[in-house]
Amino acid sequence: MSPGYSFSLSGRQKALVVGLALASITTIPYLVAFASQGNGWRFSGFLFNVEDGNSYLAKILLGSEGAWLFRTPYTTMPHPGSLVYLPYIFLGKLAIVNSHLCLLALFHGFRFVATVLLALACYDFLGLFLPSEPLRLFGTILGLAGGGLGWVLFLRGNLEWLGSQPLDFISPESFGFLAIFLLPHLSLARALLLWTLTGFLKGKSWRWGLLALAMALIHPLEAINLWAIVLAYSLVEILRSRPIKNPMPLFLFPAPLVFHLAFLTLTHPFYRVWNAQMNVRSPHPLHYLLAYGWVIPALLIGALKLLREPFGDVAVAWTALTPLLVYLPTTSQRRLAEGVWVAMVALALKAFGERKRLLALWSVPLFISSAVIWAGSLAVAANPSTPAFLPEGEAKAFEALKSMAKPGDGVIASYPTSNLLPAWAPVKVPFGHGAESYLRDLWEVRVRTFFSSEAPNDFRLELMRTARIRWVFWGPEERALGAWAPESMPELCERYSEAGYSIWELCLERRGR
Repeated sequence: MSPGYSFSLSGRQKALVVGLALASITTIPYLVAFASQGNGWRFSGFLFNVEDGNSYLAKILLGSEGAWLFRTPYTTMPHPGSLVYLPYIFLGKLAIVNSHLCLLALFHGFRFVATVLLALACYDFLGLFLPSEPLRLFGTILGLAGGGLGWVLFLRGNLEWLGSQPLDFISPESFGFLAIFLLPHLSLARALLLWTLTGFLKGKSWRWGLLALAMALIHPLEAINLWAIVLAYSLVEILRSRPIKNPMPLFLFPAPLVFHLAFLTLTHPFYRVWNAQMNVRSPHPLHYLLAYGWVIPALLIGALKLLREPFGDVAVAWTALTPLLVYLPTTSQRRLAEGVWVAMVALALKAFGERKRLLALWSVPLFISSAVIWAGSLAVAANPSTPAFLPEGEAKAFEALKSMAKPGDGVIASYPTSNLLPAWAPVKVPFGHGAESYLRDLWEVRVRTFFSSEAPNDFRLELMRTARIRWVFWGPEERALGAWAPESMPELCERYSEAGYSIWELCLERRGR
């Protein structure tokens, strides 16, 4: 290197480094978990929120089997395909081999890339309000890794409070860390939301209508958030006698998709029940105060400053609107806080300006919840147990079923097993996911009855016929439901038995039926 030569990174390059660093940090617990496999355990691919994680792998598997529209494998009820969860469907097209490990590699690769993109989008969005490059970079870190004061409940030894755990630990929409740790489609959709707003405020909005459409294809509910933000911002501009930008492209491009999904929800029983079972309602308002109370004073000071600047109204309007959105009469209340944490970060950092030491002291409590989550995930990763890990015998039984079953075959099993099955084999189960399983509570009763010794075989046979079930999976979870044994049902043929797991096929020809 010649004398006088210096190398420096631009602000966006530094934001890229931030994204790569956070993506790597959140990957470490997963690598530890993979290294902890063995001695009779197989890693599921997820350290918590395992039920939803398995459902994402099931969606990738759907795509690898040729699907282009989403039809959940967590019900045997026929239903029309829809344009939801498309990132996972498309990921399946990239599967080189149709193995569980390949699906996991695709998922975590997607998570890594989405984290980096979110860091870049966050940096760009904060640039509307914060001229200081170091402040934007710190805001990017805080936007992705910051949280609230939910860790206070952790210190008392019980996260439950007023009927819920703190938002830091359950709501990826309310902050950033859970999204980059668990939900790549949410991270990517949030990145596109921030870029759409940035482009809308700085340039011709029709071009950003296409980005809004891409955002809605990844996460349709994000379009509702976008519309609410743009409407609130436009209203503030009108009240302040300022010219408003044309928002119509941001509405028109995603609208057909949103209306299509709304039509399905209103007219088809499966989608209507799915929406009703989606339990993401907001907790008691004091939980939001616990989550955001620490930053509220800074928000107020920052709002007074930003209201004097060209784009400040959007951060103020977004933040002020959110308390109303999260208590609208819908089953998806918490999701309507999506991305607002980044707007709050912009307001709070504007309040501090260049007071770096004060900002550093103030921000320390905002990283503790994320540190607790990360450390907790490491502990789970290093100590194999269910549900993050599954017994090796169960994994081998799933692989055996995959080799025997045809795509779309129905399988009856306990709830924990049914949640895992579609992530390992292209089969359908009558229940196994809290939201996606049609009439979940009814099926819980039916399955418990199926595996009990009191039910007659005629009940089992009729249930398998009407629900289009071809296979019975029988392992420790199923034995725990009752004393029934599959060999007592003449219509079943044993196809696999090893390590306490057996798989039985419905063979009606054994009775000449």
